[in-house]
Amino acid sequence: MGRKMLKILFAGLQNSGKTSIILTLQKIYSQMTGIKPTRGVERTGLDNLGLDIKVWDLGGQEEFREKYFEKKEEYFTETDIMFYVIDVLDSRKFYESLTYYLKIIDIFKTYSEKLPQIIIFIHKFDPDLQDDEKILQNIEKVQVLFNQDSLETTFFNTSIYNEWTVIQGFSSGLTSLSKDEIALETKLKEFAQETDSSFVLLVDKNRMLIGNYKKDEMSKILGDRLLPMIDIYSDISNLSVYQLNNLIAQLSDMYLFLQKIQVKSAPYYLMIISHSKDIGLLLEKKLPTFVKQLEATIEQFLLTFQDL
Repeated sequence: MGRKMLKILFAGLQNSGKTSIILTLQKIYSQMTGIKPTRGVERTGLDNLGLDIKVWDLGGQEEFREKYFEKKEEYFTETDIMFYVIDVLDSRKFYESLTYYLKIIDIFKTYSEKLPQIIIFIHKFDPDLQDDEKILQNIEKVQVLFNQDSLETTFFNTSIYNEWTVIQGFSSGLTSLSKDEIALETKLKEFAQETDSSFVLLVDKNRMLIGNYKKDEMSKILGDRLLPMIDIYSDISNLSVYQLNNLIAQLSDMYLFLQKIQVKSAPYYLMIISHSKDIGLLLEKKLPTFVKQLEATIEQFLLTFQDL
């Protein structure tokens, strides 16, 4: 079966951080320093979930924005996902950004049979700003301004200094295109209940979040904070000298479990936060059956992209 090609737009005003986000997704860190504003459109490719992804990075200077609107069909038609990026630090440009955003939405409504998935990155929410009252007010203002009643819009607070915030936002947009997204999440929820777990996450070799289950908001917060552990575990487990099969760490009255699993010869990383002190033994019993069940679920999850 042929690979489906997806068209993904990254749009927003100049200096909002679009290019640095794309470089983060590509793991090209050496080019982060001294990034110059994108002039016109830069097209790059990504290979995730076996899909041929064409990323269009739309430079945000006013002269280029006008060019896009003059050639609407060339730039905006056949878009599957739009990631719209807003610089949370520059509140003076929120209304200018909103005007640009709404013009793009109007084009989608006019020239597309259905609206693409729309994900808004409230960007540059860096780790040292997590408790900054002014920045938190800016985030709230953006959500109010850009939360248009007629659109299904998802917001993510992102920063290149916390890569997983970018990965989560991108993954959410991509996986939401699968018609079997809910079936996979249901399977993870069932497994969580069997293992007394409050958080279960499945990641592919490219750090794409395939699916997750979180029991409540506190579980989500804890799980999100622990996502960088996947990178640590991945680096160590890939060093043959250590032969690290899994990793279990105690977190007060909870346990973090990480393991690399093979689903139809493809590597995935499973991350679990459980309340059971016997999580190791429990998973030794439950994991083989779970992996077999995942094979059919993931296969169907990926196949639905071919029908987009």
